[in-house]
Amino acid sequence: MGILDKLFFSLSILSVVHAHNKYVCPTSFCGDFSLEYPFKLPDESPQNNCTYTNLSCNATLNYGTPIVNLPHVGDFYVRYINYLDTYIDLYDPEGCLMKRLMNNWNLSSSPFKVINQENYTFYTCPSSSNNITPFDFVPIGCLSNATHFTAATSLPTPDLPKKCEIIGTWQLPVFRLGQFDFDGRRDDLYLTWNHNVCQSCEDTDPQQDTGDPTSFWGAYGASPIFMPSVIVIGIVFTVCVLFTFKRRGRSDEIDIQPETATASTAPPHQEGIDDTKINTCTELIVINESKTNSGPDSSSHMCPICLEGYNSQDIVRSIAKCEHCFHADCIELWLRKNITCPVCRTTLSDVE
Repeated sequence: MGILDKLFFSLSILSVVHAHNKYVCPTSFCGDFSLEYPFKLPDESPQNNCTYTNLSCNATLNYGTPIVNLPHVGDFYVRYINYLDTYIDLYDPEGCLMKRLMNNWNLSSSPFKVINQENYTFYTCPSSSNNITPFDFVPIGCLSNATHFTAATSLPTPDLPKKCEIIGTWQLPVFRLGQFDFDGRRDDLYLTWNHNVCQSCEDTDPQQDTGDPTSFWGAYGASPIFMPSVIVIGIVFTVCVLFTFKRRGRSDEIDIQPETATASTAPPHQEGIDDTKINTCTELIVINESKTNSGPDSSSHMCPICLEGYNSQDIVRSIAKCEHCFHADCIELWLRKNITCPVCRTTLSDVE
């Protein structure tokens, strides 16, 4: 990595840190469930006079479950909060969301608002009806009993079972159109909130960001981390320059005497013995008809070098010092490159 690359990397890290600090807000915890701005627990004080929405906490339910209290409606458990898209996923503690949505609920005096709305018509039908169309008319378990069941649909002309009666039509809050159709009667309640940026908690309103790079550098120059970042970049630049020159100087020293260094570290070359010494230190032997070595090493019937057996009339050589035998051609090639017996490593260079 070059010096410019290191400087760019350092500046990028500092810019990311600055950008991250730009939108950091305090975090609360309900068990393992983290709550970020604009939500907090009731016993925590607001930070920098920011406006928060208080959520109570059931720390033992599912390792921590926040609770939202909606005026005129009651309590809901929080399943999930999406801070990027600003919506909250709620569910009914008693598992009958549709019943609560039918009770003329409203979000007045609440920081939340609906994402979409859709009209649903509720019907009551005898449980003995045998022509129910499952995909259009699924019973709502918590609103049904042994004699009648309740169902709801957003379809304008549903395929109704016989003897069904209309209970009424309600405008329900939905995350998407058709949310409560089919198996959606057991779905959750999704709400959104107004994203009012707290200037003390989040420095700049993202909606007012013009995208002008000069505005970023102007804010960066006025930020409290500007001078420390300049010092850090200067230190990094100095270290990189010193390291580069030091490494270049070492490279020049290595290039001055490459041949000398190679010569001083190379191991000495070791050669074998000449043909005269081979004849002196070995003896030629002819294998007899019984394929038995007539030399001293009569127990061997195979050349230790090529690992092939001796045949009748083969010429072998026996080393005088250790009496090991080999094919003549094999041991001659060996001794021209080595000075020891290939079996016992007896040295033959001292033979006169």
